Amino acid sequence: LVGLLFALLPLFGGTDMDARDRFSFVFSLLASLAGFLVLCFALSRVVMPPLLHWIQRRCSLEVHRLFSIAFCFSVATFAGFVGVSEELGAFAAGAIIGSTCHASKTLENVNQMETVFVALFLGSIGIIMSPAFLARHLLWLFASFVTCVATKTTIFFAVIHSFGQTPLMTSLGIGLSLTPISEFAFVILSASYKMKMITRQWYMLFLGVCGLSMLISPFTSALLPFGKHPQRRHTNGNGRPVNAEPETLAPCGGERSHCNLTEIEVQPVVRKQTGAHTR
Repeated sequence: LVGLLFALLPLFGGTDMDARDRFSFVFSLLASLAGFLVLCFALSRVVMPPLLHWIQRRCSLEVHRLFSIAFCFSVATFAGFVGVSEELGAFAAGAIIGSTCHASKTLENVNQMETVFVALFLGSIGIIMSPAFLARHLLWLFASFVTCVATKTTIFFAVIHSFGQTPLMTSLGIGLSLTPISEFAFVILSASYKMKMITRQWYMLFLGVCGLSMLISPFTSALLPFGKHPQRRHTNGNGRPVNAEPETLAPCGGERSHCNLTEIEVQPVVRKQTGAHTR
């Protein structure tokens, strides 16, 4: 659905389209999407399972890693070429590989490149941001950030608290932990700016809000006191915790001479065995 949203962005962009053009665009998009999904289904069921099996048996790990990355880029590029959107193509490429029996091995092999791509992505966002612009509009930046956090917290809190019997403070803590904006918002902002849906000033401001949210999200999650409950103590039939340590016995003849649970449970068995031997 998120990838399809990128394909529908021209309908909401600054391009002038009448009703006939919009209908033609939606029809062509649905036709391209149907053909693309059929192709992805064929790849996931017929082509990729034996191909990945052959690569894992005959080729090295480097070739396997290179093929997986090249396949994802190829599917994303083809999806953008047919008008579906590169983002939906990237999701489809991951789903195709994930549906095969070699998904775990491929993921383990490609995970080594994840840090590189994340660094490139965040580095490119840092290049686009303008610290001078954010410094001049510092009040707007914090106001937009507080508004975004308050809105998301209220929505998540209402949804979580309305379903089930979740405590009030736990619902608030979960709502606050879900407020950080993910890095996918940068992609949506870039696509919206290219479609002239927002101006450059709002684009820079929203980039600052997303960056500030990602910056403070680790500290917010670490400082949240909500949702922490004392550990439940499971007891046996005698009311004693199951994993509790045996009680320390006082010396015999003392003021509090008593037997622990082990002696209470073992003593009848010993007596029965002793009686049987006596007989």
